[in-house]
Amino acid sequence: MSATERTSGPFQVAQTRATESTRHEQARAHWKIELALWVVGVIIFLLTCIGMHMHPRPFSFDLSIMQTIQSWHLGSVLDAIVRLPSVLDDPLWSIVLLSSWLIFLLVGAIWAWFTHRRALTWLQNALFLVAIVASGSGINTLLDILVGRPRPLAKMYPIHNYEAIVPFPSYPSGHVSHDVIYYGFLLYLSQTEPVRRWKYYRWLLPLQILAVIEMLLISYSRILMGGHWPTDVLGGYFVGVLWLGLFIFLYRWATPLQEKWQQRLDQKRRARHQHA
Repeated sequence: MSATERTSGPFQVAQTRATESTRHEQARAHWKIELALWVVGVIIFLLTCIGMHMHPRPFSFDLSIMQTIQSWHLGSVLDAIVRLPSVLDDPLWSIVLLSSWLIFLLVGAIWAWFTHRRALTWLQNALFLVAIVASGSGINTLLDILVGRPRPLAKMYPIHNYEAIVPFPSYPSGHVSHDVIYYGFLLYLSQTEPVRRWKYYRWLLPLQILAVIEMLLISYSRILMGGHWPTDVLGGYFVGVLWLGLFIFLYRWATPLQEKWQQRLDQKRRARHQHA
């Protein structure tokens, strides 16, 4: 019998158990709904992939939207700002940024271990961040190859290519899906309970705003640079949200297990200190 049950009457114990049971049932119901919506989203996205494979040429609105965006004169400063998301998504910069976050999280785990805090939470965040970015890049590359939609080319259409066109298919946009997965997962981590309990949590607001701006601006940047058609960008958002949703689901599933392991480690550590 727990301490709560020893100090409470039978009615209070029964009420507490009923409340916990209801909460678990509601959580399972929510998970079932989320899973059903995710499966429907996957089916719809796969249908768009089939459609793009059968109709690889750009739609009329693809061409008109790109021509309109490329015709705007934003000025040198604003033009450099809207091009920046594409630059940051280049392989070298992507590796540098991801490595920086990984080092930060691993250092945080070491610090948490020596200060008797929740080191496994930091390790879980690091592992999931690397896993979601790496697997997201892999799934996007596979989809590009299977769909096989050609890149926008200035020699075939009345548009401009402001960057070197890689010899790789374009649906869905890898830049867009990467930003949704990468910055979206960091935003999710910033809303988890351990982070929200941090006394300097409000200092994260500028970084959260920048992450949202990056996810929104990358679509405009990719069309402006002539690297992707607008429908490629929409496909990048679609697969990015699906992959992000899957890993958030897995993260929420893994968190209680991680917390149990953390409790066991804390108990073993306290036992060693008592015997020392």
